[in-house]
Amino acid sequence: MSHDYVAIVISVDAALLLIGTIQYSAAFRRAIANWVTVIQEYRDDINRLFEELRQGTGPSPSDLLATYPTSTITIFRLAAPKRMTAGLLATGLYAGWCVLMVNLMSSLLEWAGTADAGASPELAERAFWITSLSLFALLLEVYILGAIEGFQKVWAMHNEARNRGTPEEWARMAALRQEAASAAPQDPPESHGPTQ
Repeated sequence: MSHDYVAIVISVDAALLLIGTIQYSAAFRRAIANWVTVIQEYRDDINRLFEELRQGTGPSPSDLLATYPTSTITIFRLAAPKRMTAGLLATGLYAGWCVLMVNLMSSLLEWAGTADAGASPELAERAFWITSLSLFALLLEVYILGAIEGFQKVWAMHNEARNRGTPEEWARMAALRQEAASAAPQDPPESHGPTQ
């Protein structure tokens, strides 16, 4: 291992930590924003229930059962969507990755600062693998999250289109399409090119 190799690895690792931190902070902010939105919707529903009680109309039993919490666990389930759990898992993984990277960079700086340091092939191999796997994980995370977000948008648009009509309207639409298909000519006329 040489001082040039240490300088390159430390530079790459510092860049990976910076990019990872930026991506993590953006993802964490999105998770917190989602969580806050769920809590605000819950708060608005509870306020609506109390407002109905104050006006003397009282909430419907279905609204009451759907909105009013029965225990602290229910409140936590309402306030902690599945994405929040994923965010907490990502936080733990990111924290472990940061400790690993900082530990590696400290070891490399210690090696570089030691007078007459030996070749230390174990440290060089560890630096190579940690840096390579970190770069791979960072790229993989970008592509996987991009694909997941794309599929979620497509799925949401599909569900939105499917929920536009009632089952009766969809059946009627299918019947109309069948009528249109049966009324259309079976064999389209052949094109003989432009005529002069």
